[in-house]
Amino acid sequence: MAKKEKIQMSYDTAIKQTHLKKERVHHPEHYNKGIEVITFIESWDLNFSRGSAVKYICRGGIKDIDKEIEDLEKAKQYIQFEINRIRREAK
Repeated sequence: MAKKEKIQMSYDTAIKQTHLKKERVHHPEHYNKGIEVITFIESWDLNFSRGSAVKYICRGGIKDIDKEIEDLEKAKQYIQFEINRIRREAK
C-alpha cells in the first residue's frame, strides 16, 4: 500500500471516529427511543422543571438500571418544584 493511501485511510478512520464520538455525545442511543426527549420537551415548550421531570421519567434507569429509583425521585422533585412555583404565583 502506498504511503498516500495509508495517510488517506488514517484520515478516514479519524473522521469516522470523530463522527461516532459526536453521535454518542449529541444523540446517545440510550436516550433515543424514536424521539429524543429534548425534542419532545422543546416541542411542548416546557419550562425547566417540567422538562427535567419528563427527562428523568423517560430516561429513568436506561443509562444505569441501578439508578432507576434515583432518577424517578429526581423527577418527583422537579414536579414538586413546579407545584411550588404554581402555588407561589397563585397567591
